[in-house]
Amino acid sequence: MAGTHVYLAPPLLEFGDTKEFVESGRTLNTTFSPRDNSLAVFVGPNESAGSTSAAMRKYWGDIPLYLANLNRPPDTVRREFVAGAGMVFDLLAALRKSGDRDGYNDRVDDPSYQVAMHAKCKDLVNMAESYWIRASQHGSDEELQYDSDHYRSLHTCLSLTNCLYAPRPESTRLPVGDDLMEWLNVHYIAPSSEEGDHLSNLTSPWEDETFWPYLTRAIIRGLTKASVFFMEALSRHPSSALQDLSQKLIPLLQSHPHVRDYASVAEFSRASPRWKDKIKALRSEMSSISHDDRDDGFENWWDRMSDILSILEGRFSVIKHVCQELGADWKEICAAYATLVHPTLSRGDLPELAAEVLEDMPSDPTDLEDSIHVALVRAQYREALACSARLDPWLAAHLATVMELMAYVATAPNAESGLSVADYYILAYAEYLASDPGLWRLAVAYLCSCENIGREMADTVLVRVSLELGAPEEQTEAMGGDRVPRAEKIIRMLKEITQVCRDYERMAAMRTVYKIGAGKLMGMREYALAMECYAKADDWPGLGRCVDLILEEFISGGPAKFVRLIDNTASLLQELTSIPETPGIFLHRLTFAVRYAEFHDNLMAERFRDAAMNLENMFRQDTAPKSWWAILLCDCVDLLQCEPPVFTTEAICLFLQKLEELQVRVEQGWANDYLSIIVRTTRGGGTKDALQRLKRVRLATTRYYAKSSVIDIGYKGIAVL
Repeated sequence: MAGTHVYLAPPLLEFGDTKEFVESGRTLNTTFSPRDNSLAVFVGPNESAGSTSAAMRKYWGDIPLYLANLNRPPDTVRREFVAGAGMVFDLLAALRKSGDRDGYNDRVDDPSYQVAMHAKCKDLVNMAESYWIRASQHGSDEELQYDSDHYRSLHTCLSLTNCLYAPRPESTRLPVGDDLMEWLNVHYIAPSSEEGDHLSNLTSPWEDETFWPYLTRAIIRGLTKASVFFMEALSRHPSSALQDLSQKLIPLLQSHPHVRDYASVAEFSRASPRWKDKIKALRSEMSSISHDDRDDGFENWWDRMSDILSILEGRFSVIKHVCQELGADWKEICAAYATLVHPTLSRGDLPELAAEVLEDMPSDPTDLEDSIHVALVRAQYREALACSARLDPWLAAHLATVMELMAYVATAPNAESGLSVADYYILAYAEYLASDPGLWRLAVAYLCSCENIGREMADTVLVRVSLELGAPEEQTEAMGGDRVPRAEKIIRMLKEITQVCRDYERMAAMRTVYKIGAGKLMGMREYALAMECYAKADDWPGLGRCVDLILEEFISGGPAKFVRLIDNTASLLQELTSIPETPGIFLHRLTFAVRYAEFHDNLMAERFRDAAMNLENMFRQDTAPKSWWAILLCDCVDLLQCEPPVFTTEAICLFLQKLEELQVRVEQGWANDYLSIIVRTTRGGGTKDALQRLKRVRLATTRYYAKSSVIDIGYKGIAVL
């Protein structure tokens, strides 16, 4: 969790040098990272400083840069903990999404909803408990970021929340006492089992100074088996009066009425006074015991039994006094009151009771765990969340979500911040997750559960996820695996990130991610993959730039490299052709690149007739841009020498027509539009040299046409010489 101070080392200044530093015209500046919650601290100029002094120049020479993080990145155990809890939160987020954002009041009384909320809250309790146990069993060879006591605190707070705010449907209609005492016995065990073992091994346990405190506390806690066991031990006591009392008290302890054992609260309310009358009758009998028989030489057993009977009668003053003597705190007094004094106390009346108890026995304000318990019992929801955030932002985020879903905190956003209570703590926890770039999926899940502010923050997380996140190639090889190409890693990350975008309907962010990925792939000359990403991003100008770069590769590297770079692009072209929204200008440019690559592929494979057909179709279908006409016409020269001939007379006429049009346009001053590409591929690099090449093309084409005009035209119109 975030600390109040971040200490940076090594120190920038020696002790006592602050004045000199200030006079130098310098100050400390900070810049927050857009990728996570880290920051850079550095020395910068003080805007209020005057002219540069010698002292100022002293600090200018070597300026240190400090990098720090407001949160310590989670260690392995903590990462597993937050990841496991993230799956539970997804279920809670689904309830938030399906609910009415104006409130959940209409749902909290639905038994099925109560069952769902109790189960999900219980999942969080179990998660905290399992990591408490795991941290307790952790070896000392490696220090954990959060020790077992921290997870125990999470466990007690979540369990109390589950008890008070997300109970089972049947418990919501019952008094709170039994549930509260059960929570206390589970999390704050007293008396200890070690004390019980020690006393049970004694022949005369009442002679031990811990006997009566143990027995009294067991009765306060409702531990019937332990209470009965040691009451039976008193049957061996030297005092026959105590033997008789203990034997009469045992069946009363065993028949102590509890609300949960009755069909209704009304039935319990009738049974409880009758039971207490029996306790009072036993007290009357006990008062007749002479004073000489009330002490066994070790303890005044009569006073101890009197306290026990007063506790069972529900005398609050005695309960408070005894609890203080036993070292119990406010929690135990509240639970004892709700089970022994006022066993029909409702959950709604518990805050008032807690306030009264805390006046006499205040909690420790320095103990965050206890402060959270106080706030929960007193129904001070905002205070509980504020203390939880100080203990662990994870706890605050999940408590706030549960409280919102159970309609204990408002869902309406704050007028100034635009955030609801739950959104505020969820966003704070998501910022904590940002301390570890590898937890970006979790951060997005929490952010997208919030309103627009959270979703916009999720977009910034998504577009800033490193596409090369993970083990470098060297580590991959060291682990015995195959070397994974960098482009393949990027594609894997793109698929993962964009799937998360789809899951949370962040389509604008998805397009941006594709655009970023396309830029990286294009820089790696993975043009086919880059074009696919540009198409998915609907970034048609980017796709056009990618095509231009591929064509540039042809100019600089030749046809073999060009064909290799544009491999696997035909399927993309077919896909884009079927999409009506694809802009024609960019589709036309991609079509030319693919068709021209097919031409060179056929040419290099000596499929001359297919290559000739490619060349003719690029002209006939107006696929070739005018700036590439000259290059295509030069390409036909070698094919004119093929035997048997591969061009039809119509194709030759088409080439001559394009040559004529090109010549006319150049003479009209359009040389840059028609000759820009051929000039770059011609030795000498001038327009004059390019025109000389085209003259040779014209000569070869004219000769071919002249030959074919005086011979028979063979099968399918192919000239036969």
